[in-house]
Amino acid sequence: MKLTEVTRDTTLRFDAKAVALTWLRQKLSNRAVPLEAIADARDLVRSQKPDEAFFYHEISSVDRFGVGEPYWIDEDYIEEGSEEERILSKVENGDIGKPTPESILVPKVRPYLGKFVLVDSDNVYYTRAFLEVRPKGISPQLLYSVLKHPVVLEQIYRACTIGKGYPTLSSFNLTRLVLVPVTLLSPPRELIRSAEEGISSMVDLLAKRRSERDIINSAIEQALGIESDSVAWTTSERFSLTRSELHRSVDVRFAAHFVRPATQRLVDKLSKLQTSKIIQLCRAPISLGTSPEPFVEDSEYFYLGSRAMTAERLDPDKLDFISEEFYRNNCGMYDVEFGDVFLRRSGASLGKVLYFDAETPCIYSDFMMRIRFHDPLVAKYAAYWMRSTFFQHLLHGIKVVGKGLQNVYPYQVAMLPIPRPDRYAFREIVDAIDKNIAENDRLKSGANERLSEVHKLLSDSTELSFLVEELPKLQLIASGS
Repeated sequence: MKLTEVTRDTTLRFDAKAVALTWLRQKLSNRAVPLEAIADARDLVRSQKPDEAFFYHEISSVDRFGVGEPYWIDEDYIEEGSEEERILSKVENGDIGKPTPESILVPKVRPYLGKFVLVDSDNVYYTRAFLEVRPKGISPQLLYSVLKHPVVLEQIYRACTIGKGYPTLSSFNLTRLVLVPVTLLSPPRELIRSAEEGISSMVDLLAKRRSERDIINSAIEQALGIESDSVAWTTSERFSLTRSELHRSVDVRFAAHFVRPATQRLVDKLSKLQTSKIIQLCRAPISLGTSPEPFVEDSEYFYLGSRAMTAERLDPDKLDFISEEFYRNNCGMYDVEFGDVFLRRSGASLGKVLYFDAETPCIYSDFMMRIRFHDPLVAKYAAYWMRSTFFQHLLHGIKVVGKGLQNVYPYQVAMLPIPRPDRYAFREIVDAIDKNIAENDRLKSGANERLSEVHKLLSDSTELSFLVEELPKLQLIASGS
C-alpha cells in the first residue's frame, strides 16, 4: 500500500480496511448519500425487566435474516447453570431493550454477517448489543433491503473498528461512514413496490419455519406418547429428602441436586417405556477428543472443533485444516467416521449435538465427546433423541456445576436412557424429522432467493451491477496487494 493511499483515508484510522472503504466511497463518487440521510441510528435504549415471563433474543439466536428462536425467560422455571440463567443475569445487569416496531436492529459485533432484524412485534426483548436503526422517509422493507445490499454491507464491514475482540460498529460510524447509492433510493415507484413485496415475501416464508427442537419433540411425542411440555423444573418447587431416598441419585455424590422432583418425574415417565442405556447401543467407548496443533492454511485433513457445533449440523466450511502428520499420529484414537455423534460436554454450549454425515478425514476436539453407535441410522435416531427436550433435561440434571465451567462426563452420558430403536418405529421418527427439517431448509432457501432477487433487481435497474462485480477487489486493497 502506498503512503498516498493511506492519506486518502477518511476515517482517520489509517488502516488497510479503512483505505478499502475510502476506495469504495470514491467509486460511488457523488452518486451516494450518508446513511444518516435516510435513517437514524442509536444504541438500543435500556428497558426495565418485565415482571412477567418474556421472550429475549441475543445476536447468536438470530440467523442472517434476523429470524430465530428466542429464549423464553421465566424466573419460576430457570435451571441452575442453564443458558436461561445466564441471560437472566445479563438482563438484571441492564442488557435488555425493546425496539420500536418497523425499526431495523443492526449488531454492534460482527455486523457484516448481516444478522439484521426487521422488527415487526413489540413483545420481544433484545440484547443491547444491537443498534436500533429507524427509517426516515422510506419504508422499513426498503431500508432493510438497502442495508443488506452487497455494496452497503461491504461498507459496514469496512467501517468496523478492530480492538482486542471482534470487529465492532458504532452508530456514528454506521450513519456517517456508510454511503447509500442514490439510485437505490430513487428507482421507479414500481421497482420500490417490487422490492418491498420481495422483502415481505421473504419475511412470510421465514415465519412458516419451525424450530428444529419443536420438530424433534413433536415426532418423538407422537411416537412414544409422552409430552415435552410436562418436563419442567421450577425454582419455586420445594422438596425434602430422607437419607433412604438418596439411593435414587444418579451421581455418586448423592446430592439433592441429582434427585430433584422434576427429573424424577421424567425418569418415571421413561421407566414406562422400553429403554436402553446409551452405551448398550455403542460399539466403542464414549471418549473425549484431543487438543489441536497449530492449524495450517490448506490440507486434506480436518479438525472438528467447537465452532463446527454451533448450528448442530455439519458445515464443512467450519472445519479447520490440520497437517497430515498430526492426523496420522492421532487418527488411531481420535478419528471420525460417518454416523458418529458428537456431544458438547462443557460451558454454555453444553448439550449441543452433531451427527457427522460425511466421509471427511477428521480429528475431533477435546471439548466434545464421540459416541459411536453400531449402525449409522440408529446413530441418527440417537442424535435426534439427544437433541430433544427429554434428553436435554436429563443431561442438565446430571451436569457438574462448580466454580468453573459446567461439565458432563462420558460415564454419565453412557448411563442415560434412550427408547430402544428395536421396540419403536425409529425409522419413521427419523423420516418424519428429516422431512420437516427439509421443509425448513426449503423455506430458508426460498427466503434467500427472494432477497437475492431484490438485490439483483435494485442493482441491475439502478446501474450498480458494475460495482457489485468490483467488490472482490476490496480484498486485494485491504490486504495491501
